[in-house]
Amino acid sequence: MITLKDCLPVWLNLSLAAATGCLWFLNTPPFPFHGCAWIAMVPLMVVIDRTRSFQRAMLFCSWAGLVTNLGGFYWLLATIGLFTGASKHLSVVLYFALCFYQGLIFVLFGAAVHILRHRGRVPMALVAPLAIVAAELVFPLAFPNNLAITQAWYPLVLQIADLTGPIGCECVAAYGKRRDL
Repeated sequence: MITLKDCLPVWLNLSLAAATGCLWFLNTPPFPFHGCAWIAMVPLMVVIDRTRSFQRAMLFCSWAGLVTNLGGFYWLLATIGLFTGASKHLSVVLYFALCFYQGLIFVLFGAAVHILRHRGRVPMALVAPLAIVAAELVFPLAFPNNLAITQAWYPLVLQIADLTGPIGCECVAAYGKRRDL
């Protein structure tokens, strides 16, 4: 059971969740920080593990998802305005709405991790890979993409895709992220 002294301050939780988002999008093209994906989920997993309240954990997960998609889909802001003819203000609103929706996959991941870790005491090494794979399999995205794109620079990891598809690459990457929680 998590005690009050184990909980992190809200500002630190939000910072760690934002760090997860930044680490994810900095590992995708055109950004050149190729090793970030191997540790990207670690800050969010710490937040989920140290947050007693399910609702608060989901808030932090939604923040991580929003940051991930704001950085990853930076080009979408101009695209919305260009192809819809919407005003700049409406384009910003639509951009944030789409990024929030795309980020809900992190909420689904966080919900599975929080429930299994806090109620079932399942090891993080088992929960994290299965939760991210399950979330990406069941959640419909407006712009279908998955976290396996972050493994594009690792040919040895990509070899598993011949057998499992991109989901296998995600599972391998997620397992490598946090085995000791």
